[in-house]
Amino acid sequence: MRYKCLDCGHEFEGSSYTTECPECGSTNIVQIYSDTPIEKLKKWIKENKLISCFILIILILILVGQCEKPPDTIEKEIYSLDFDQSNKNYCIVYLEDSEGNRVNYSERYNFLNLEATIDDENGDTYTLNIKDNKIYYCTRGEVTVNYKTESSDGNQKLDAKFVRGEQSIPNVNPNNPKKNCTPHIEINDMYYDQNTCEIVISLVKGKSHAYISITGKDGNFKKSSRFDIDGINEENFDIWYYAKGFKEGKKEYKDKKQKKKILKEIEGHKKNNSKGDGYSNDIIDKIKQDIKSILTNLQNKNYDKAEELIEEAATLYIRLNDKEAFKIGDEFINVWAVRTHVQMLHDAGEILNFKDFKIEIKRSTNTCNPNPKINVTIP
Repeated sequence: MRYKCLDCGHEFEGSSYTTECPECGSTNIVQIYSDTPIEKLKKWIKENKLISCFILIILILILVGQCEKPPDTIEKEIYSLDFDQSNKNYCIVYLEDSEGNRVNYSERYNFLNLEATIDDENGDTYTLNIKDNKIYYCTRGEVTVNYKTESSDGNQKLDAKFVRGEQSIPNVNPNNPKKNCTPHIEINDMYYDQNTCEIVISLVKGKSHAYISITGKDGNFKKSSRFDIDGINEENFDIWYYAKGFKEGKKEYKDKKQKKKILKEIEGHKKNNSKGDGYSNDIIDKIKQDIKSILTNLQNKNYDKAEELIEEAATLYIRLNDKEAFKIGDEFINVWAVRTHVQMLHDAGEILNFKDFKIEIKRSTNTCNPNPKINVTIP
C-alpha cells in the first residue's frame, strides 16, 4: 500500500498496519490509490459491498450450472432410451447410459435406425418426421417407434430392457399437427415368379402410394409391384421406393440376401429353359383336351370340377397372371376368375356359346419362359 503524509508531504510504501510517517513521525497520513483497473475495482467493491455480494452469488450459480450441464455425447457402450411424451405435438427422445448421463438423440446414434409411424383413425399408416431429437405428430392416432438395439459392429447397444426395438405411444392428439403426413410404405418380401418371368415386390403397407424402382435410386420408378427381368444383373439390381408426392424421400430396400437369392433363381431358370422352345406337339394336344374339359364342366355348371381342372391346367401350362388367357364375350378374364365369372353370367340368365369356343396356342420365343401362350375365346 502507498501512503502520503499530510504534514510533510512525504510519500511512502507501507502495510495495512502503518500508522505514522517514517520521515517526520506524523500520524496524519492517508492511503494513496493508483489508477490501475485492479485498484479501481478494489475501491468500488469497498464502496459497494452489498452489490458486490449479489454479483458474486450470481457468478457462483452460473459456474455451478455449467458444471452440471450434461455432456454432448455418451461414452459408455450400454444405453437405454427415454421417450418424453409430455408435449401434445411431439415426443422427445433421449439416450441415457448406465451412469445416468443423459443426452438428446441425434444422428450421432444412427445405429438405432430410429423410425416412427402413426396409424390414424381410418387405418392409414404414415411416416412421421424426426428432427433432431423430436418426433412430430402429423395427425391423431397411435404412434409406433421402431429402432435397432445393437450396432452392426456390436460396439454399441441398448440396455437389455429395450431388446424389443419398439415403443408404442397410444392416442396422440396434437393441437398443432403437421399437415405433411408421408404415406408409410413397408416392403415385406420379394420373389421371382417363374411363370411370368417377373420380380414381384410384396408390400405390407402403402401399396396404393408406392413408386418402386429395381434399378437403383435414379432408376425407372413405377406404380407397380411387378417388374420384367430384362437387363437385370448383379450390378444394377437395387430396389428403391418412395410415396407418391414425396419423391425426395426415397428409401432403399436393403435385404441383400434376398437380392442374391432372386438373381440366382433367374440365372438358373434361364439356364434350364435355354435348351428348348416349349412343349411338344403331343403336349399341345393335351392342353387343348384339358381346356375342352374345363369348358364342358362350366357349360354343365359343374363349377367345382371346372375349378379343379383350371387349377391343374394353370399350374402346368398357363402363365398364372396372364390376364388375356380367357376371353368371354368382349371381356378378358384372368384364369383364376373364370369359374366365378361364368357362374355369375349363368346366374344372371346369360347363355354362353360354348360350342363355338376357340383355343389358340402360340409357342413362346421368351428364353425366360418358353411355355406356350394360351388364349381361349368363348363368344
